[in-house]
Amino acid sequence: MARAWVQTFVHWYNEVHHHSALKFVTPGQYHCSEDAAILAQREQLYAAARNRHPERWCRSTRDWRRPNIILLNPGYLAKTEEEATR
Repeated sequence: MARAWVQTFVHWYNEVHHHSALKFVTPGQYHCSEDAAILAQREQLYAAARNRHPERWCRSTRDWRRPNIILLNPGYLAKTEEEATR
């Protein structure tokens, strides 16, 4: 029973859940490089929306560039580097 639950969770986490650190694509999309097309489409969509109604935008659109480095615990890395420089 536990194995089935974990398999279901892993599938959901990798193939269904959209991660904010991955610009709201799934890890599966990121690892298969499917995210590049998705992010390009989003960038075009946001630019078109901004062009149609510039009065609704007080800042630039969201950054939809593909992240090159993904860290599971970015705060931990910063803390570790800080401790190393002491």
